[in-house]
Amino acid sequence: MPFELAQGLLATDRVERLVIYLSDPRALEARRKTTLDALRAQGIDAEVRTWQEMSPTYTRERGASELTFDSVAGMVFAVIAATIAATISMNALERRRELATLRALGMHSIGVFFMFVAEALWMALIAVAVSVAGSGLIAWVVNRISSTNQLRQYFKSAPMLVELDFERMMMAVVTVLAVALLASLVPAFRAARADMAEGLAG
Repeated sequence: MPFELAQGLLATDRVERLVIYLSDPRALEARRKTTLDALRAQGIDAEVRTWQEMSPTYTRERGASELTFDSVAGMVFAVIAATIAATISMNALERRRELATLRALGMHSIGVFFMFVAEALWMALIAVAVSVAGSGLIAWVVNRISSTNQLRQYFKSAPMLVELDFERMMMAVVTVLAVALLASLVPAFRAARADMAEGLAG
């Protein structure tokens, strides 16, 4: 950026605002600090604000969007936890005779506990793999359809392509695994503490 031009414009009484466009939006904060330091080094008392800060409407809409996303994500994680807990509980109930046999053959209760926890994590990993693959496939199909000449001529504008937010996807994957782990603890503990004689009796 030509700081001399910015300094010359801001030094006059006619300029109150100067707009700077960046070719790389990811360097916004770094460029912001560099610009502010350079202007203040020349004795120009200026404020450097981003376009998000200059747009109250964007701030409100983004806050509402993030609240909606967090609410939906919370409900989804609650459903995942309930599903994992119910599935592990049903598995332990249906396999109580097999578990009692394993205990009678020398398997420790801690082994039964970790077996059910591992099953819950495997279920979550399979669901995550299917979900990630499905998201990538859907994004690819939508982008291919949006890039066709027929749609460009119909809308008379550049297509809006779907971009996957890999950072949020990884956070969701870690959260799902953590939820699955926590949801499986109580059913796995109950299965590990089940009475062996009652299980053998059927």
